[in-house]
Amino acid sequence: KFIERNKSKATIYTKDSTYETCSSLNTLVHELPNNFVRVHRSYIVNKEQIYKISKENKSIYFEDNLTCPLGQLYSKL
Repeated sequence: KFIERNKSKATIYTKDSTYETCSSLNTLVHELPNNFVRVHRSYIVNKEQIYKISKENKSIYFEDNLTCPLGQLYSKL
């Protein structure tokens, strides 16, 4: 669904589980398929998993009630 960078680790949220890696988001976004896009300084999302985008709330919503922020510089979705 999405990847969140927090300090020195990135957490990868999938449909069934979560994983941690020390890779940077820049490295990850270049290794992932084109349906993964950077939407915030600390987030990469899978466009196919987005349920709704609220530019007023600056948030991206997924069907299972997970959300992540939408950065001002990355609002080209």
